[in-house]
Amino acid sequence: MIFHLKPFRLFILATVLILTYPSISYSEALKTQNTSNPAQNIIKFGEWSYYPQSNPPTLMWWNERMSQNAPILYISFFANKITFNVTTPLWPNTGIIFYLKDKTEKQAVNLILQKRDQNHCYYSAIIDYENRQNFINNFVTSRKARLITPISSHSLSLKQIDKAIQFLLKTHPEINLSQSQDITVFK
Repeated sequence: MIFHLKPFRLFILATVLILTYPSISYSEALKTQNTSNPAQNIIKFGEWSYYPQSNPPTLMWWNERMSQNAPILYISFFANKITFNVTTPLWPNTGIIFYLKDKTEKQAVNLILQKRDQNHCYYSAIIDYENRQNFINNFVTSRKARLITPISSHSLSLKQIDKAIQFLLKTHPEINLSQSQDITVFK
């Protein structure tokens, strides 16, 4: 399903994409194809968005119920790693935690502040090759996900993340991940 973004949100998204990826030292640049209206290419999975023009394949989360001061999370999938990038307003010099929890397991990714400019903070983290599949398995089976920031904690809806991951894995076999058929999705 394709949704259109309001012009202001499209402007915020474009600004964040331009500012975030070139500024983070060890994350690869997000490359986009030229399109006449990039908002037409957005595919929504609940609170999550997928941009077919993004390279590497990237899922984005932004809490639309909050003001524009809410953090924006990008999870990018490479053949050898998964990167997390978060753009926030100017906040204290502490990290951000991306937290998953299901019945039996907890997993947290600590995002480190990489850069500050006059308006934003940029955080980043990497899941290495050996831990990518375990992260995918936990991501689609988790009951809870939170983005814990220096200012607040944000609940991330996971109601459709299994569909988003299935779509991503089918359209990008080059990232070398799978969604196991015997995993029970708790939603």
